[in-house]
Amino acid sequence: MSNIMKMISNAIWTPLYFLLFGLGIYFTLKTNFFQVRKFKFMLKKTVGMIFDKQQSTDKGAFTPWQAVATSLGSTVGTGNIVGVSTAIVVGGPGAIFWMWIVSFFGMMLKYSEIVLALKFREKNENGEWCGGPMYYIKNGLKFPLLASLFSILLVIAALTAGNIVQINSIALILEDYISVPSLLTGVIVAFIIALVVIGGMQSIGKVTEKLVPIMSIMYIAGSIFVFIVNIKYIPGAFASIFQEAFKWESIGGGALGYGIFAAMHYGIARGTASSEAGLGTAPIAQAASNLKEPVEQALYGILEVFVSSMIICTSTALVILTGRIYDKDVYGNAILNFGLNGLKNLDHGVVLTAKSFASAMGLPIARLFVTLCIIFFALSTIIGYFYYGLKAIEFLFAKKSAVIYKFIFLAAIVIGSVIDINLVWELSDISDGLMAIPNLIALIFLSPIVLTETKKYFDKRSQ
Repeated sequence: MSNIMKMISNAIWTPLYFLLFGLGIYFTLKTNFFQVRKFKFMLKKTVGMIFDKQQSTDKGAFTPWQAVATSLGSTVGTGNIVGVSTAIVVGGPGAIFWMWIVSFFGMMLKYSEIVLALKFREKNENGEWCGGPMYYIKNGLKFPLLASLFSILLVIAALTAGNIVQINSIALILEDYISVPSLLTGVIVAFIIALVVIGGMQSIGKVTEKLVPIMSIMYIAGSIFVFIVNIKYIPGAFASIFQEAFKWESIGGGALGYGIFAAMHYGIARGTASSEAGLGTAPIAQAASNLKEPVEQALYGILEVFVSSMIICTSTALVILTGRIYDKDVYGNAILNFGLNGLKNLDHGVVLTAKSFASAMGLPIARLFVTLCIIFFALSTIIGYFYYGLKAIEFLFAKKSAVIYKFIFLAAIVIGSVIDINLVWELSDISDGLMAIPNLIALIFLSPIVLTETKKYFDKRSQ
């Protein structure tokens, strides 16, 4: 069953990766490399406005920073630690170069999603802003059936990738490192999430605006410490990234190995997953902002991809490549000779990341540090995806169905802490991929609106 689902997942995602990549290139070219030309302006209107007291919110909206924190919290998850490790181990150091490339173009993909999300959002019966792909598909594309399909797939993704996968990561690492029973972890996390979400969107916004900066700064600071201790290995790490990105030959001349195609595949996959650009999740939180101007809120989307992919994922990559645990020849030959089974006797995933941090911190401190980071990253993802799933349920069945959804979501946390999630992983990949399809259809057909809104905004500023 798992192999069949894996084949289905690959069949969906292989063309999707390149469609997402291509659409990001399209928006970049049509806006004349907006993410480069307006980068300074973006920082001024996002980071420069975080402490602006005039951004106070009301009951029906997030502040712009709360919106991006909720969105960034769901984007920065365990994949920023474990996923990057997997990309390097299976795709080689060159995968990081292709992650940078797809993330660079993904900035404009996410920017476009958020412009449309604010352009076509609407208020519910409680006066709360609601937006995202389901609303710009319904109101912009005029295709309500496709909007409902997106919402159904989003609920599945929220319960699997955004919930069960995340809690399982927390439970496994706590049981392995400090012998906390998985079921106890599930119950405690469910209780914490219940406390956060019971207060509604204002409670979610207040938690994420504090949790996301703390966890991001903590992880980046720990990575910088490793860079300083291992500074003499930094040039070699960057050299391996660029050299392996364009290496045509596989190790030993075999079909498996680290050639350019493996690097591209895993780099594009990691860049897509770390930015979530094109999947349609981030604009749901961003649409709840109290900003009225779509372009100004969309600038936070560029910042989000920059932080998640260019800073946090790159930090993980450089820690691994300077930690001297990973050896590209050893790992490459293991995969060449035995496929992914060759990794059974080698450190990979969270273990490789923790041991790489240990090269500078020592193993006990590194394990504690990585454990805390995974817990924070996973918690923020669970909170973010709870909100996404809630908005999808409201779109499908109105707000009165929220109570049932909350119960199911909290129950899934407890169940997810103790089950074997191999099939859940595959199901989450499939639902994510299928969810991206209606969103990409909308982005293609509504792309003129993104370009018009962007031009109109800057023409108005110039006047």
